[in-house]
Amino acid sequence: MTVQQTLWGGAINLAPTEAKVERILESHPETRSSDRELILAVWLEEDGLADILHDPALAEQFVQWFRDQATFSESIARVRRKIQGDGRCLPPEEAQLRRAAQRDAWRECFRR
Repeated sequence: MTVQQTLWGGAINLAPTEAKVERILESHPETRSSDRELILAVWLEEDGLADILHDPALAEQFVQWFRDQATFSESIARVRRKIQGDGRCLPPEEAQLRRAAQRDAWRECFRR
């Protein structure tokens, strides 16, 4: 079983995430070519975002915003890594240790 550390230090099993993503990829072929559509579908169908956005108009507004305006989560993460790689805006040591443990868990996960 592959385990990853959450940002708050708790362990999570990566298998459920893989199952969620695979269900979406199987049921929505359009998500196979767009990470943005894949993320949106996982959040809406698997993670309960549709339950939070009860009002169909609000839900559609959010979907359009996410598709058209939201800064892609991977871009934010990459830029944060670059800034911190340059020695700026470093996280506390505790977060650095947690990230190192997460990195090791991911490496182990994909070593299969």
